[in-house]
Amino acid sequence: MDKALALLEMFEKRGHKISEVNLSKEYGYTMYLAEEPFPIILGENDFGLKFQRFEKIYQDLKENKLVCASL
Repeated sequence: MDKALALLEMFEKRGHKISEVNLSKEYGYTMYLAEEPFPIILGENDFGLKFQRFEKIYQDLKENKLVCASL
């Protein structure tokens, strides 16, 4: 539960609205942004590094208009 709350805080501090957080044995933590339909599979560790990678990729996708820039 503490990991899920830390993930929520990490994403929300950067302005991402989270609609759902799942935890499974197979994938670990998976999050869904309210503004996008795709899953963000984070596993169970190295969240800081994975979040940095997500931010870079997500920004590139927005700049190329491959995801919603805003709602």
